[in-house]
Formats: sequence, structure tokens, C-alpha cells
Amino acid sequence: MEPWWEELTSAAQPPARYEHRAVEVNGTMVIFGGNSGSETRASNDVWQLNLQSGTLQTWEDLATSGPQPPARSGHSAVMVASNLLVFGGAQYVSGNWARFSDVWKLAINHNGGSHSWSQLSASSPRPAARAGHTAVSLSDNTMVIFGGYDGSSYVSDVWRFQVDDGSAGFWESLATNAGPQARSGHSAVKLLDSSMLIFGGGGSGSVLSDLWSLSLSQSGLHIWQELTASGPWPSPRRDHAVTIMGDGSMLLFGGYNHFNAAGARYLDDAWRLSVSGGSPFWTELLISSVGPGPRGYAWAVSAGDGTMVLFGGWDSSNRFSDTWRLHGSLPSTSTATITLTTATTTMCCAQAEFWNGTGCEACIPGHNSLVCSSFCAPTLALVVSTMGAPSLEVTMDGFGRVSLFLTMSSLPENIYEATVRFAIDVAENSSLLSWTPGACDGEWERNSNHFRLLTTYSDLDGPCKLDETMNESTLVRSGVLGAFMLALSSGGGGGSGCCTVEHPPTT
Repeated sequence: MEPWWEELTSAAQPPARYEHRAVEVNGTMVIFGGNSGSETRASNDVWQLNLQSGTLQTWEDLATSGPQPPARSGHSAVMVASNLLVFGGAQYVSGNWARFSDVWKLAINHNGGSHSWSQLSASSPRPAARAGHTAVSLSDNTMVIFGGYDGSSYVSDVWRFQVDDGSAGFWESLATNAGPQARSGHSAVKLLDSSMLIFGGGGSGSVLSDLWSLSLSQSGLHIWQELTASGPWPSPRRDHAVTIMGDGSMLLFGGYNHFNAAGARYLDDAWRLSVSGGSPFWTELLISSVGPGPRGYAWAVSAGDGTMVLFGGWDSSNRFSDTWRLHGSLPSTSTATITLTTATTTMCCAQAEFWNGTGCEACIPGHNSLVCSSFCAPTLALVVSTMGAPSLEVTMDGFGRVSLFLTMSSLPENIYEATVRFAIDVAENSSLLSWTPGACDGEWERNSNHFRLLTTYSDLDGPCKLDETMNESTLVRSGVLGAFMLALSSGGGGGSGCCTVEHPPTT
């Protein structure tokens, strides 16, 4: 299905703003703060939007109690347990920007009534005041921040915050190897393996498009790794909107690509970064419908039904108060929920059924679903039965690198029962390739329906060893005996552990 934008309208809506922050809370989008054009160029109000598809999306100005945090923009906000944690940010005071290093907690009341603010005390050492940084929350109920601008320089430090009781917490500076350059205006999400993924941002006079991951699950030294990804790559940008989806992929929208906001080129393109299987690849989403115009400083959340919801932003001339939902970017495996002011209702269907907005409905033949799913996906058997024979292209670059390009005629991206990998086996009695089917499947890079293997034919060790005397023509002449599709069980949908599909020789 082609992705498309839908503008969501509401009788009440937040004032126009940018540099706010938004989180997903039990099927709702909650925003806090942002630059709303006031004297301080910041706000401290809290708004909530119901995200459930098929219902009226209505913004509500949430009542909060307790001491209120100072108005701010460029802060971070994440959910830790049932609390919204806010750190840092900036406010315009007497012609200058004042930056914060405080931590505030908003206790979300899921049973109606007021939501309570409190400031958390924290002893030193602690991160310097900053804005334009990012934060992610981890499963151990901690918050990790990275980067930002402290008023005089861009920073690249990493800190973890642990709430130790209802009113206090403590900071820990995390030890890392050499990682990304200092920056602000980047994006950060937590991946399914509890690593933190950052993209883009601006620092030291440049706008960036690099991609880094930081391991967070272990103790001791935390490792930064710069990632490469297949496919076309988004242009450098900062202050774009991202969110992590139910399948672990990341959606990206907009931003701007000049270091200074004045005269910047604002963007309205959308991208998906798939990170499953250890081989990231970018896909630009081609959207023909009318959508939000070019902008930066917007914020987005995953709605849990395979859609992304985006609010606000700025294009150097206008602050925005519009709300948009992006459909068709990918299915989501999240539970469908309906969240009301006074109660939360979860709709949960059995395996091989999905929630259609009003009730449970059986999947059509050839499709399956997990328990509590909002969509059905093709089964492995359907994919195998409808696949055409693959084509194989072999090239060499003259420097000892061999590229094998395997193209399938059709391969859906979402298959419940298995993770699909590919391997090539050459004609019987050939000594050119020494691997057995499946031995080198981890070496393949996927981009759309293309699979690429890069290896060095002079290497004499390893499971993907090639004969050092080979050349392109002998490899092609040897013939391909079969393209093996290996279905490795991922624990969902009751799929089989392994199956093999052989296709005729392609050379």
C-alpha cells in the first residue's frame, strides 16, 4: 500500500509551536513545552491527543498539579515507567538564552484527574545545562541522554539518570570509546536490542547524516559503532522528526539542511530505516498525497497501529499547530489500544485474527497474525508459492572483490513466521565456492528485494572462502545449482524451523 498523509482536525488544539517534545502514553500522544512565540519563547503546557484509529482524534489541555517546571524548548522528554521525565532545555530571558540542567517528573494519572509535577533532586556530578540533546528510556527504568549545546560549545557526553525514589535520582557519566562528533539537533531512538541509535544533527559548522549506535545493555565501557546502510541515504539534516515503529524500524520526516536556521532549506521527505537482521538499509517513502509542508523542529510518535503521528514545527517563517498521520509506511505489531481520560481498554484478538477497529476478524487465507495484533501478514508458505525464480548477477572490481547480486521477483517485507535469508550454492563438484547453503547468509546485505554478498576471493579462511584463482567468467560458467531461501524461526505465528526452496540455474 502506498504511504499517504491524513490531516487530523480537532475542535481544541495546542497553540502553534516548535522545539516541543512528544511521547506516546498508552495509545495517546502527550506533548510538553516548546517555542510558542511568547516573551520567553517557550511554554510549559501539557496536551494529550487520542491516537486510536477509527475514533475522533481530540486534543485535550491536561490539568496538572504541583510546582510547575519553568517554560522551555529544546528539552528532552521520555516515559520512564508511568512517569514523564523532562531534562534540560532553554528559555529566552532578557535577550539571552538561559539553559537548564534540572529534571522534572510528571506522574501520569491513568484513572482521570490531575497529573502531578515534581522536581527531582540529584547530587553532583551531573550533566551541564544544555538544549538540543536527546534522551531514550531503557527497560531498567533509567534515562540516557546524549549531546546538545551548552551555550558555548557542542557536547558529546553520555549520561544515565536513575530514579531512586519518588523525589530524587542520581546521574552516572557513562564511559564510551571514541564516538560521534559533538552535536545538537540530532535524533535518537532505542532499538529492540536496547542500543541507542542516533542520526544527523549539526555541530562544528556542518550538518550531518551519519548513523551511530551505542550499546547500553552491558556494564563497563559502552561501545559506539558507526553504521553503514544499504540503499539511498537521506541528505544531511538536523531537527528532523523520528520515531521507532512496532517492528523496530525507524521513520524519519523533514528537518533542515543548513547549519544556521536563516536561509535554511526545510525538508518534507520521509524515510524508513530497517535495522532487523543486522544489515540496516534506508528506503525513501514515495508519498503522492498532500502532507505537512517542509519544516523542522516537529515531533512524532508511533500510534501503535503502523502509523506515525506528527505535530507542529517551524519553517523559518511560520510556527505550525497542525497534526498529521502517516499511513501505510509499514504494519505495526503493537497491541491495539483505546485510551480514554478515565479508563484504558485493550482490545486483544487471538492468533490468526486481527482487531479491525470494532471487533476481531479472521485473517484471509495465506495470512497469519500474532496474539493481540492489529494486522495480518503473509505466511511463509504463501511467499514461497508466489515467488518467481531469482536472477543472479556476478561482478568483480579488479581488486579482489566479488559481488553477487540476487534479485527476487517479489518478497514482502513483513513475514510473521520467519526471518528470510538467502545463500547461493554452485554446481556440484565446483571448487570455486566452499560454503554450504546457509553458511554465509549473515554476509548478505538487503536493499528492497535485492540481496548482495561482498567477499574477497583471495581470502583463504572463513566459511565464505573463494578459490584465489577464480575470475568472473569462470564463476558465471560454473552455474548456480540453486538459490536457497532459509526460513529461520523467529518464534511468531507457529512457523517452521527451516525450509529450502530450489530454483533452476540462473546462468
